[in-house]
Amino acid sequence: MKYNKEISAQVINNISLVESSKKVIEDVEDTLFKKLDEIIECRVEESGLAIDEDKCFSFYDEEDLYFSVADWVSKDKEQVAWYVLAEGPDECGYLTHALGEFSSGSMLRLQFAMNNKELGINKTAYKRRLHKSFSENKALHDLGFVLCDEGMRIELQFNLDKDKVAEEYPELDSCFAPLKNSLDTLFEAHPHFLELVDKMKPANNAATA
Repeated sequence: MKYNKEISAQVINNISLVESSKKVIEDVEDTLFKKLDEIIECRVEESGLAIDEDKCFSFYDEEDLYFSVADWVSKDKEQVAWYVLAEGPDECGYLTHALGEFSSGSMLRLQFAMNNKELGINKTAYKRRLHKSFSENKALHDLGFVLCDEGMRIELQFNLDKDKVAEEYPELDSCFAPLKNSLDTLFEAHPHFLELVDKMKPANNAATA
């Protein structure tokens, strides 16, 4: 039995409230994440970066939010590197990740990702080089970035303030300060990610295994 008897009994005795809560959560998520998508799209467009035309700002509706820059587009129009919004790794809903209410693993993540095939290196070599390059980059550490659990991406983790979201809903505004601050940090770190991509390329790295 996955849950203990007491928790199961509480759900059974309050099933009407539980079912109603599901609908409320869906409505709150729709409102919050559509606003979040808009904020990210607006701030990315205003960032001054040369954003590639292949981009998507639909984290909630399409489960996809990413953008890249012209410097990271290969000759065959594939993106060598990009930024993405992710969640997890806890198996819980969008709202729980945004508010960080389940566990320390419940969070939103602004991630820097690279395509090891476009870089011309295998997955094992990629992870080894990324770990080495990141461990040597003090600037990224100082800005709060960490290597994700899988060792494939570098990320900045954040949550929204639950009390602030509840206070402002549905006219959400200042509760998005952690998101805006994280985006500003990402833009500040962009020159370091440009350098990192260059270092990861085989031509600029003596080890090609």
